[in-house]
Amino acid sequence: MPKGEKIKKLHSWTLFLPEIKNLIQNKDFATLKNVLKEIHPTDLAEGWSSLSPEEKIIVFNLLSLQRAIEVFEDLEYKEQIYVLEHLDEASIKNILSDMPSDETLKLFKKMPNKIIKKLYSLMQKEEVEKIAHTMEYPTGSAGALMNVYFISLSPNITAKQALEKIQISAKSHRTQNFHAFYVTDEENHLLGGVTLRRLISSPQDIRIKDIMSPVELIKINALSPAEEVAKIFTKYDLVIAPVVDDENHLLGVISVDDVVDIIHKESEKQVYGLGKIGNVEKTIEINYAKASIFTLVKSRVVWLIVLLLIEVFFSAPLLQRYTSILEAVIYLTLFIPLLMDTGGNAGQQSLTMVVRGLATGEVSMSARDLFRSLLKEFRTGICMGTVTGLMGAAGAMLLVPQANIQLGLTVGLSLLCVITASSCAGALLPFIFRIFGSDPAVSASPFITTVVDVTAIFIYFEIAKRFILR
Repeated sequence: MPKGEKIKKLHSWTLFLPEIKNLIQNKDFATLKNVLKEIHPTDLAEGWSSLSPEEKIIVFNLLSLQRAIEVFEDLEYKEQIYVLEHLDEASIKNILSDMPSDETLKLFKKMPNKIIKKLYSLMQKEEVEKIAHTMEYPTGSAGALMNVYFISLSPNITAKQALEKIQISAKSHRTQNFHAFYVTDEENHLLGGVTLRRLISSPQDIRIKDIMSPVELIKINALSPAEEVAKIFTKYDLVIAPVVDDENHLLGVISVDDVVDIIHKESEKQVYGLGKIGNVEKTIEINYAKASIFTLVKSRVVWLIVLLLIEVFFSAPLLQRYTSILEAVIYLTLFIPLLMDTGGNAGQQSLTMVVRGLATGEVSMSARDLFRSLLKEFRTGICMGTVTGLMGAAGAMLLVPQANIQLGLTVGLSLLCVITASSCAGALLPFIFRIFGSDPAVSASPFITTVVDVTAIFIYFEIAKRFILR
């Protein structure tokens, strides 16, 4: 089988690598160029670190412009800098001119000033102004996410004229959104929107103003936070949405692929938050497979220390306070882990439900919704605590038959109170952290377990004092 045919049957980057290195060594760049066409850009970016510095530049220069852009977008930050520092100016200029504006913006936000100045010198003044203006919006806002290359239509042109304009714009790789187009007046005020399907199916001589739809409900202010953008896309099942300023000028568009990135990032934040990992924003950027032990320790040890200190200064003194009770009824120690774990689980359940409600907009930050959430979780906690308490009481009496019925009552009633209190704490903490400007999914979760532990110890021994040592 010819070498070329053999290579085409391979799909793994790992299997391609020896062939690539061999072709580079033999300077068979014509064959290498064909080989690179068989590798998906994402796979190529994933295996980029396996190449030597010289091999990286050779491979990159052999890629077609579009594939080079796709590979570049998927490279890690340090690799992007290396490529930009070693490519010739003509190649960099081609990449910048064809790269989608939202990706270009992401690139500029990561690059050091030295690289940014170099890139600006290779771009047209109009392009530089657009990028510079977009970079003024705060990170995590709709303005920072939007693509400033879009097709706007005049209300007075015909459907045929609109399609001709779209066809011309499609030749530019920078304009990537062709699902819907927005209609603006001479001052660039947003008037409405029209889908490509509507344009194609309408009479060619009809005016855009006669087929456009209102966009009042789905337009997004440039200063809106990314989480709000995700909610709007989810609520209205959008593929694309316009971004405007306070005067309703059309500034750009946001597409659903940008929103997917937001949702993915928020999901990671919640997972790391539930895992009690420290600086979540930095942690989600860590490549776990490549991270050093020091990096992993640095990202996770802070919360462990904070929670340890809380346990030391609150849980330990409480246990010391009730030492006499433990000495009198040693069996009480058997059920401390049960109370803490069950209460922690109940609090986490409540916390998750309320955080989800806040994230989706089902629950607002109003005093009314706060009261409703607390009341609902209080009732839920009573019901769950009653069922769990009865089972716990029965289990305690079966486990320690020599103990009297007071032990069962102590464990059962403690479970009822702890689960109810934990459910209320889980409902309250997200509101508290949101008031102080912190993400409740990240900040509230590490605290709920510690709060429940302290609460459980206090409730358990106070009830024991009254039922067992009276």
